[in-house]
Parts: sequence; structure tokens; C-alpha cells
Amino acid sequence: MKTMKTIKADNVIKQENITRHRFSVCRNFIMYIFLLAFAIIFTQALRSPVSNVLFWFMLLLPIGLLIYTATGLNAIRVYVTSKETTAVKNEIVSYEFRIINDSIIPYPFVDAQLSIPSEDGVKCVDRIVSMSLIPTGCYIFENKMRFRYRGSYRVGVANIYVQDFFRIFRLRLTVDIYNDIYILPRRIPLERSTYNAPSDMPTDSNVIVRGNESSERSNIREYRTGDSLKHIHWKLSSKMQDIQVNEYMPNTGKNVYIFCDFAQLQSSEEKEVKKGRVESKQKKEKNKKKRVKVKLNPASPREKSQEERFADAAYAAKAVAKAREALKQEGNADETFAASETKNISVDTSNTGTSDTDTIANTDADKDVVLSEDKDNDIKRDNERFGTKNSKDSISYESYFARANDIFPEHKNDMDYFCADGVSELAIGAALREIAEGNNVTLMWFDSRAESGYASYMLRSYADIDAVFKYFATAPLAPYECKVTRLPDLISDVQNPTFLFATAAVCINNTEEFANAANRMGAERTEILFFNPMERYQNPELRREYIEVCRSQLEWSNITLNETRIA
Repeated sequence: MKTMKTIKADNVIKQENITRHRFSVCRNFIMYIFLLAFAIIFTQALRSPVSNVLFWFMLLLPIGLLIYTATGLNAIRVYVTSKETTAVKNEIVSYEFRIINDSIIPYPFVDAQLSIPSEDGVKCVDRIVSMSLIPTGCYIFENKMRFRYRGSYRVGVANIYVQDFFRIFRLRLTVDIYNDIYILPRRIPLERSTYNAPSDMPTDSNVIVRGNESSERSNIREYRTGDSLKHIHWKLSSKMQDIQVNEYMPNTGKNVYIFCDFAQLQSSEEKEVKKGRVESKQKKEKNKKKRVKVKLNPASPREKSQEERFADAAYAAKAVAKAREALKQEGNADETFAASETKNISVDTSNTGTSDTDTIANTDADKDVVLSEDKDNDIKRDNERFGTKNSKDSISYESYFARANDIFPEHKNDMDYFCADGVSELAIGAALREIAEGNNVTLMWFDSRAESGYASYMLRSYADIDAVFKYFATAPLAPYECKVTRLPDLISDVQNPTFLFATAAVCINNTEEFANAANRMGAERTEILFFNPMERYQNPELRREYIEVCRSQLEWSNITLNETRIA
């Protein structure tokens, strides 16, 4: 009977770049060279049968160890199993690896290179686990994982490494036995928003069918959740002892294109630049702390901020107004005395270089002037720094919203996966909604698995969604260059199409790209289903203001931005 040993996922050794050579010499080989040299000296010194035996043993030892190790490669068997191959995200999925020694020879030093999910359940990574296989023994690695994001995860065993008793040589057995686990997003139909959505606007050339209205029966199938009770085939259901539904060909509705954005939010170059900026900033702050000197003059005035100067000026102006009102009530309000009182009220403006009278004159109008001057100075400084020749408004947006897209550091590694997960749910929800309203839906996205580089499917019924759902749900991330605004150029000419862009990448710089994509194909209406995880941004208020600016720019091009989040 085989002896089994079970290991949990917590005991796995974490390493990077762990793929080793097919044949390699271990560190103990140096000890072997030392012992071989000792045997040669010992043999030459004694010249006895015992010394000769020792010499030939040490000389032939590597050959025996290589034969022993090579035999182990043929004796080891690997099996990968999982109870669930398809599951919805956040469901528990269990899988196990079995590494079996079929021979009667023990192998105490065996390493297995496993491909298992990372701790956060975002992607699969390579890990090394060490084991000892006794004769006819079995080693079991089991794990239960809750995957947070949709996608395809390959778990399995890549390589087996066997070492001899003395750990002098190591041989690699390429296994490549994997099991694919498909994690699917939720299928939640989107509700029609308060905006005038694209398919709410019928035209003379397109008749929109609402609900499950139909024209001709095309098939009979089993009942699915969401089917209308009017379409149940009662006679056949009573015979089959199962609910059967008549499936109809829907009337021709609007042509709705749903473009799904699986592209990464940032290019690899931008990530490296941001990483370098963060490291440089941390280094400067560290050096600055080292150069800080203690000031022994506590009476030196603190430089006031611009907001504090405005507040002081406003307070001084109110004080002057109250003083004048009090003098008028007493009947002694002459202009000379009021002017002298005005000069006696002072505000700390030493940092600004202005006089007391000028400070008092800083009303709301003066505040706007100062802000405008500071804004112009920022624009001029940005132009000199970046060498840009953009318009005044675009430069001011970039300088003002520089921190609007800052993500918390703990979310940077999985932000692309999180957004792609939310975008897929928005796209499927929109497809379910449009099909229920009788529209012809075409779902498109960039996909590296397709020969053309993108995937396109026509969806006329819920059965079509079932057929493509698994393939769509496990689509990999696309490169940053594969922007969703390029997808409309890949469709054929249609009459008055409706464009729905499901994306998490909406910024000031690409609002014009959405408008151009819609205008090139003559889209009747364009809507952006925007996935915006506000809780992952460091400045939510600034982020909200940033999105509102994008919304106003898109409205100029008659594009509706619907910020949607499925709970």
C-alpha cells in the first residue's frame, strides 16, 4: 500500500526565476573533488588493497549516482486534479497534485516546480516545494482557493528535479501537466439609467422590439432563468416531465455594438517612469531629513499660505466695515477719521511684499486676480518644463489634476485585473439588457488568442451569450496599445449603429478619441459604460472632479458617460 504525505499551500517555498537546467552540478560536487584528491594521495602513500578500493569507489561514484538519479526520473508519476474546473468568482475552488514514486528505491531529495495561484488570488506564479519520496510512496499537495477576479488560471506541475543521495547531481524531468480553472464573472442585467440611453431613441428606419416580442418560432429548448412564461410549451413539458420553452427569432432591432476594454491602464514605460519618480522622491525626502538643522530662533515668523493671507485680508475688511458702521451710528463718521482707522488696521503681509492698504483691498475680486496670476505662472512653468504647446485649458487641467489618478500602493499590482473584471460584468450586463429589448448585439474585444488579434460575436438571444460566455470571460489582458477606441474601425458599414464602450480608462486625453471613433462610423448614439473604483484612488474628491470634467468634454460630442458599478 502506498504511503501518502499531504502538504498545504502555506508550506511552499516562494522563489522567482526558479527554472533550472536539465542537468546541473550541486555544491557538494566541490566536496567530492576534495575527497577524490584525498583518495589519490591516500592510495599513492599506502599502496594497499584498501586504498585501491577507496580510489576506485570514489572514481566510479559519479557514474552510479547518475544512473540512480536517471532511474528516479522514470519512476516518478504526476497527477493533477481539481473538483471544479469552472466556477464563479469568489467561490471556493479546490485542487490537488499527486507525485507518486512507483519504484522500490527511495528518493529523499526531490523538488517540484508548481504553478499555483498567488496569495491574493490574482494570477498563477511558480513556486518550489521540496519532498522526500519513500518506496511506492505518494506525496499530495492540496489547496483551496477563492479567486477574486474572472479569468483562466493554469495550475499544475511544470518540472520535477531529482537529486542523488549525496546531492552532487540534479536532473530535471519536464512534466508540464496542468489543469485549467475558469473563473467566470457574474451575469447581472444592467438597468436603464436616467440618461437617454442609445437604444431608447427609435428611428424611422429601425423598429425596436421591447421585452420578448417575437415573430417566428425557431427552436424548443429547456427553460432558463429569465425566460417568459408565455413561451412555455405546456404539452411537451408535461410529456418530458421538464419545462420546455419555445425559442423565437426576434424582430430586427437596432444594431448595438458593445466594445469591451481589457487593455492595461498604463504602458510598461509609464509604470517604470512612475516607479522611478516614487523612488527618486523617497530618496530626496530621505536626504532632506538628513540635512535638516535645528533653528535656534523661535521668533522667526512662519510663512503663511495663500489661503491664510486671503482669510486675514477678508477679516480685516470686515473689521473696517464694522468700524465705519459704528461711527456712522454715533454720528461721527467723517472721511478723514475713517481713512485713518483703515490705515491703523494691519495684516501680516511681510511674506507677500504688499502694504497694509493693499492687503485690505484684497476683496473677492482681488482673490480671483491672484489666482489667475498663479494659474498663468503654473502654465508657464509647465510649458518650460515639458516643452508643450497645448492650449491654456489643457495645461491647467494637467497641472490641477496631476494627482487625480494616483492609486493606493497596495492596489497597484492588481488594478488591471480588477478593472478588467468589472468591465466584463458591465459588458455582459449591457448585452443581456439589449437582447431583452430586441436589439442585435455585437460583442467585440481585443484577444491575443484569436488569429486576427480581436474577437467579434453576434448575439441575438440568451443562447448566443451562453455559447460565447466562457471564452469572453477568460479573455487575457490586452497590451496598453490596444485601445478600445480602435475597435470601431474593425466593423463593416452598418446603418445608424449604437456604440457602447465598456471601459475603465476614461481621461481628459482620450475623450477626443471616443468622439472620433463614433464620428468615423456615423454612430447614431454613443454611450460609455464607465467602471470607476473610487475606493482605490488616494484623492477621491479630486478624482470625482476629474471625471466630471471628462463628462462635460464628452457631452460636447453628444457622448453619454454613465458611471456604473455592479454591487
